[in-house]
Amino acid sequence: GGQLRPVGQLELRLQEAARLGFRRAVVPRGSGLGAIAAGLDLQLLEAATVAEALVAGLGFDPAAD
Repeated sequence: GGQLRPVGQLELRLQEAARLGFRRAVVPRGSGLGAIAAGLDLQLLEAATVAEALVAGLGFDPAAD
């Protein structure tokens, strides 16, 4: 439970996020989009679960509460 799953057209979504000024994005682990992110000046944070995504993106660990 709580696993991050792939979404359709992730590359296009990341391009749009970069265009809108985002500098970081959390993506499912193993997405293989590192080269694309480098071309967009976008830091990809990979996570396997929602809890990992919170820690990676916000520095918030829900297990610590």
